[in-house]
Amino acid sequence: MRKRTAFFILALVLAFSAAVPASAALIMPASSPVAWYADAAEKFGYQDIFGDVFEPQRPVTRMQFARLLTKAFDISPENGNSASRRADADVLMSLAAAGIIPGVDGFNPDGALDRATMVHWVIKTLDYLTGGQYAMIMIMPEPFADDALIPDAYRASVVKAVILKLVNGRGNNIFAPLDSATCAEAVVIVARLKDLAATLIPDVTVRANLTKQDDTITMSLALKNNTGEPVVIHHPSAQRYDFKLFDEGGKLLYIWSLGRMFSLVLSTTEIAPGQTVLFTETVSAEELGEAYGNVAYMIAYITGTSEGFAIEEDGYSAYLG
Repeated sequence: MRKRTAFFILALVLAFSAAVPASAALIMPASSPVAWYADAAEKFGYQDIFGDVFEPQRPVTRMQFARLLTKAFDISPENGNSASRRADADVLMSLAAAGIIPGVDGFNPDGALDRATMVHWVIKTLDYLTGGQYAMIMIMPEPFADDALIPDAYRASVVKAVILKLVNGRGNNIFAPLDSATCAEAVVIVARLKDLAATLIPDVTVRANLTKQDDTITMSLALKNNTGEPVVIHHPSAQRYDFKLFDEGGKLLYIWSLGRMFSLVLSTTEIAPGQTVLFTETVSAEELGEAYGNVAYMIAYITGTSEGFAIEEDGYSAYLG
């Protein structure tokens, strides 16, 4: 099994394969020359998203890009089934669950997607695909002439995307963060992300998630095996995981394992190739008492060791949205 490697990124030369999936929209306007977006459009210009004719300069809608991300990267609930064609509501719920979009309320599916938001979703997708388990040297790029127009909430994502060569300006050192992204820009950034993610996805992706709903807090840890061989975790007891809840100041509010009894018999967790194992627990507002309203983030732990991947001793963090 290949060993887990931290990749330090200075520059990436991104090449696009000539392979064409049957579902891609291969027809382009007759007036369009073979251009910078052609290979990406052949691979990711899906007909069920962009129609029979791919119009490169047409603004991409928020829903089109959401569907593009979901289909290109097979994003679905950890314990759900993927499908090439899915209802828009399912697409948005999957992206929200993955932390790529903040939620489904007020999504404005038919609205044009601005470039800053597109880049932010792409970086969130990269974090989802890798579990945030990648390293990069932050060599700050030269600021764009219109840098002040980049929304503060998306500034870090834009900087990261530029460093990773996922996105460029539109010439004359202009980024145009609030301009509508075009269909050409949408498929190109997805193609670049696809190539980049292939070099960064670890053997096992570990994602922590923390949600609050109906007076209940759900804590979960999803482990996906990205290799072609089974991954085994060896546990020193029947306890396979643990969850701790904290307030904004870092004060410990709750430990899931506290007061629980676990057999001291050695146990294992096996993750089959391509499969995901989900560790999850819930705690009610009644159990937490006054601490319920103060929960800000969680640290989840895997108790045990594995030869298949390096388990983070400091745990895996997740914050309430």
